Amino acid sequence: MSGYSVLLIVMLLNIKHYIVEFLPLTREQYKYRGVFGHPMGFIHPFMHGLVSYIILGIIFDYLNYIVILVCLGEAVTHYTIDYKEGCAIKIANKQLNARVCIQRLRGLDQLLHNVTYLIMIYFLL
Repeated sequence: MSGYSVLLIVMLLNIKHYIVEFLPLTREQYKYRGVFGHPMGFIHPFMHGLVSYIILGIIFDYLNYIVILVCLGEAVTHYTIDYKEGCAIKIANKQLNARVCIQRLRGLDQLLHNVTYLIMIYFLL
C-alpha cells in the first residue's frame, strides 16, 4: 500500500470522525457519556465503529476479521475515551477556569481519537 493510500485512509477516517462525532450527537448521548454502562453512552461510539467498518471494509474487505476486530476495538476505545472525558468535564465544571479546562479536555479527546486511527491503520497494514 502506498503512502498516498495511507494518507487517504487517514483523511477518510478524520472526515468520518467529524461527521459522526458532531452532526448526529444528541443531547442525551452527550449527557450520558460520563455515566458508565448507560445505553445512551454506547450508541455514539458504536456508530463510529460501524462507519469505520464501512470505510475500511470497502478498502480492505468486509469479511477480513482484522477489519472487524479493529473496528470493534475502535468502538470500545472511543467509548472509553468519551467516558473518561465526560467524567473529567464534570470535575472541570467545578473549577474557576472551567472553560479553559473543558477546551483542553476536548482537544485531548480529539488527539486520542486521531492516535486511535493511526493505531488502526498500523494493524491493517
